[in-house]
Amino acid sequence: MAFYDLSKAERINAVVKISSGILNELNTDKSKKIAGWFSNDDTYIRKSAYLAVGRIYSHKKLQSKIIKALDILLLNHDFKIRQTTINAAGEIGKIHFETVAHFFDKGMFDDHHAVRNAVIGSIKKMGEVNPKPVLSWAKQYLHHPDKEIRREICHGIELRGRKHPEDILPLLQELQFDKTARVRNTLVHVIGQIAYKKGCLKTVVEHLKTWKMGWLKSIMINTAIDVLRKENMIPQIGGIPDYVWDITDKNDEADQAILYKDLIVLIKELPSVYCTVFNLYVIDGYTHSEIADKLNMAIGTSKSSLSRARMLLQKSITKMEESKLCRI
Repeated sequence: MAFYDLSKAERINAVVKISSGILNELNTDKSKKIAGWFSNDDTYIRKSAYLAVGRIYSHKKLQSKIIKALDILLLNHDFKIRQTTINAAGEIGKIHFETVAHFFDKGMFDDHHAVRNAVIGSIKKMGEVNPKPVLSWAKQYLHHPDKEIRREICHGIELRGRKHPEDILPLLQELQFDKTARVRNTLVHVIGQIAYKKGCLKTVVEHLKTWKMGWLKSIMINTAIDVLRKENMIPQIGGIPDYVWDITDKNDEADQAILYKDLIVLIKELPSVYCTVFNLYVIDGYTHSEIADKLNMAIGTSKSSLSRARMLLQKSITKMEESKLCRI
């Protein structure tokens, strides 16, 4: 029977049994039963087990035994055991990161994606409450030769940035010259996620202004600024006057203002690359050759991005007009 098929009382008893069992295993220098819980097919059983390890680590006399047991379990052939071991280390790392840092050094290069994902998940939860050593550890991997390592670290430090953007923006800045599109796309996404959080936008935009990679900076400011509603700022277009949002008269001026507002909103809903190419070509008047040079892309990519942007805008405008007609 699955964990959440049990009644609340049965789940509580199951957690107590797991915690007691792990404690007994550690006291007798064994790990067979721990491996059994760590390898269970039920995600919530495994979670209960690694949370129990995190709690038990508060017993100072057992700390060295826990690390020894986890070191052994990390070598197991079952990826679920290795994954749960990393998650257990993540619970410990919320307070004692230096003690478990070596688990993440190994887990980052595990053959199984679930183990690597556990590393990133642990970095997120540890970085939120124990940022100094965690971010210091993460920094060493921002220029790792493996692009996937760089991308995963970028994702891993995001959560801390949602409340304290000033802590991770300097780290993200180190990726601004990354030559891999996948890493750059992740960087743009993370910046957008951070800027979306209340109180973070101003900090993000001000920091981005100090970045040197002009085209990437424009894309990220464009992404970050999307959280503004009334100002509706886009670097290439400028601001929409406040009165546009307040006009209610059904005259030609109002119709034009509302059309302009709707168009800007639709442009901003385009994928970031399409939006940037569209703005550069239509608003700023750059040629495809200039855009290709500015964004480090092929001329054909610039042309296809513009074509795709126009097609998406046409569909959005048609849908918007049909919606308005339905309301008449």
